[in-house]
Amino acid sequence: MEVINEYWSKTQHAAIAFLPHLLSAVLTLVIGIVIIKIFRKIMMRFIDNKIFDATLLKFVMDVLIWAFRALLFVSVITKLGGRNFGILLQL
Repeated sequence: MEVINEYWSKTQHAAIAFLPHLLSAVLTLVIGIVIIKIFRKIMMRFIDNKIFDATLLKFVMDVLIWAFRALLFVSVITKLGGRNFGILLQL
């Protein structure tokens, strides 16, 4: 029984130590999603004033948005403790 209490205590301490990382990752995710949405709206308004092919515009915006989402994903995983996950950015 004492061993179980010891493991439970270690688990509680680990969870409490991980909580700031989790909160930071969630905050980064929420702020990142909002910034991506704002960026998309601003760019669509800016580009709508210009004369572009609608298909090309949609394609370019989709590529940009997915690139930003990928960077956001890497950032959130790094905040959670994925130390070596940044290697993907170098590829």
